[in-house]
Amino acid sequence: LRYSTILAPEQINELIKLCKFERGSKWTQLYRASRDGMSNESFHAKCDNKPNTLTIVKAAETGYIFGGYTSACWDTSYDFKDDPNAFLFSLTNGRGCPAKLNVKDSKHAIYCDPDYAIVFDEDLSINLSFSQTQDKYALKNHCFLGRCYELPAGCPDYEVVNRFMAGATVFSVAELEVYQRV
Repeated sequence: LRYSTILAPEQINELIKLCKFERGSKWTQLYRASRDGMSNESFHAKCDNKPNTLTIVKAAETGYIFGGYTSACWDTSYDFKDDPNAFLFSLTNGRGCPAKLNVKDSKHAIYCDPDYAIVFDEDLSINLSFSQTQDKYALKNHCFLGRCYELPAGCPDYEVVNRFMAGATVFSVAELEVYQRV
């Protein structure tokens, strides 16, 4: 995680603590959108068939930092993957309270789709190609928390919940990085 352009050094430690990763965990960067290409194809070329990945996202509109972890492998199979170890996280958000959101329905933890980079069921879906197009019909990046993953504690209603991760239900990606725990 030390090569992250999203996280400051103190945020790396905060993220490791929040996600409860072992302190000595080794991570290798598989993908950075600004370097490798802001497209679903680039993501899949670098990240498919690799287990234990941590995705870190920075929202363009708000600068919020969030993402998810899965021990299952991404691919383009149009299929759900079972992963009881999957979770989402929010490191920076409008409430000022970092959160880890564990999976509730592990059979639908992630969905593998070539039209998206990452899909943590409907809770968090990112189409990197959306960030590069003005097509109003393009598949959009979105957060609909509470479907497959826990809700953040203390969120009073779905309007607030759906803005928790990125600051809006639909958002643009400023940067996205994927790391593999090795």
